[in-house]
Amino acid sequence: MTTSTSVKELTADGLLFDLDGTLIHTLKCTENVYTWFSNKHGVDPKTVYHACHGVPTLKVLQTFFPKEVQNIETVNMLEGMAVEDYDSIFPIPGALELLGSLPPNKWTIVTSGTRMLATKRLEYLKFPQSQSDMITGDEVFNGKPDPEPFNRGAANLGLDPSKCVVFEDALAGIKSGKAAGSIVVALTTGFSEEELRSAGADYVIRDMTQVHVDVDSVSGKLLLRLES
Repeated sequence: MTTSTSVKELTADGLLFDLDGTLIHTLKCTENVYTWFSNKHGVDPKTVYHACHGVPTLKVLQTFFPKEVQNIETVNMLEGMAVEDYDSIFPIPGALELLGSLPPNKWTIVTSGTRMLATKRLEYLKFPQSQSDMITGDEVFNGKPDPEPFNRGAANLGLDPSKCVVFEDALAGIKSGKAAGSIVVALTTGFSEEELRSAGADYVIRDMTQVHVDVDSVSGKLLLRLES
């Protein structure tokens, strides 16, 4: 018995990638940090963990924790713990290969994590580098689900966000990408297909092995094929 493969084709001028849960599997690391901190402050870890994906750490603190820990010092402490947990992170299948196949001026990273955390993780896992500076959660005024992060990511590529495809795994990130006017491809890393589509995802995939990109030699446009 043969299984048919469905292929969706898209075109884009640039690609914007979330990091945690989209390029790097960090769910276990995030769970470890927030479980410890939640238990320390008498907060339900499951409630925090379910809501924290794709959301800047400071915003998580402001939503669930006492005022005295809603500060950048606590953010730095938690992300300092996370950055040391290298044993719990690994590339999403196909992510290294996909980025390695792309022209470095055609993509960038848009993450809710801090620059320190993102840089150390990317370096540790030996990810290819984009020619465009990434956008990090500690350097925007309004984090995801606000469109600012992806608007700025597209601007770093010299593009309008409507000409970009966003790759995300978190509900807040999907909403951010859609608010910016981008097509959003979501990964089922942390949420079900139903949850991702309810948040606004245009396409849903399992991981990056289902994404193939060619470059049009005349127009320079990216030709994407999404397999499912």
